[in-house]
Order: sequence, then structure tokens, then C-alpha cells
Amino acid sequence: MKNTLKIVGKVLLALVFRSLYSLFKDNYHIVVIEKFGIVNANKSIFRRILKLAFDMTAKADERIKDGYIMKVEPYSKDGVRYHFDRCPVAEFAKAHGYLNIMPAFCNCDYPAMEYINAALIRKHTCANSDVCDYLIVGDESKTAKEHPKETDEQGYWYNVGT
Repeated sequence: MKNTLKIVGKVLLALVFRSLYSLFKDNYHIVVIEKFGIVNANKSIFRRILKLAFDMTAKADERIKDGYIMKVEPYSKDGVRYHFDRCPVAEFAKAHGYLNIMPAFCNCDYPAMEYINAALIRKHTCANSDVCDYLIVGDESKTAKEHPKETDEQGYWYNVGT
């Protein structure tokens, strides 16, 4: 019975995310989603759903040879933590001398978080380190305010105090 409930829960979660995707693919629906507060990382329930989605993504990534290696940490009230130990895009850039364009690729994670009322707190990316670390918190949280975004000498955005 317990396993059946887990499976049903995962199926429902997948349906929720598929529905959200179908809403997001046309820009005019974003206004509806924001107006009703469906996607809001300041809400604990949304952070839990986000963590489950990242768990599912990490499992899917394990099946892809030479793909991302993603590790999701246990749920915390502080936010959702995960990191990449491998990024094929960063590996390609390192191997072929394209590191100069990687800030444009990696920095996109920050504005993407704004769409879900979240703040990304990160110190490194796979392009400028061995790991890309993420802490996703609500944009109204104390943690978000304690870790302002800065730019390093290479153009990467990172957070102070991490």
C-alpha cells in the first residue's frame, strides 16, 4: 500500500509538472501562473515539489552516458540544495577553449530562478571549478538577503558569504 501511494504521488507530481510546462510554453500563460501564485519558491510546498523534481531529474541523468552528474541533498527548510559534479557543456568548453563564453551560459540560472520567486545562491560552476553548487531559496527569505550576488573577474555571478 505504501509503495502504491509513492507511485501515485510520483505520477501526480509528473502530471503537475507536465501541466505547468504546457502553461509555460506560451508566454501569455505566465501572467496567469504568477497572478495565482502557483509557482512560488517562498512556499514550502513548492520547494518540496521542486526537490522531488530534481530527484527525478538526477535519476534520469544517471542513465545518460557522458551526461550531467547531479546530486540532490536531503530536503531542508532552508531551501533545495543540489550540485553537479559533471556538466557536459563545461567539459566541452574547457576542452575546446570556449570558457570565455561560459559566464553567459551559467549566469542564466539566476534570472531563471526569478520566474519562480526564488533566489539562487551559488559559489561555483563546473566551468570555473570542479562542481556547480545550488541552493534555491525563496526570494523573500533571510538567506537570500544574506547572500547578495556579485560578479567575479571572469564574469561569473556568485553569492557573497557562501
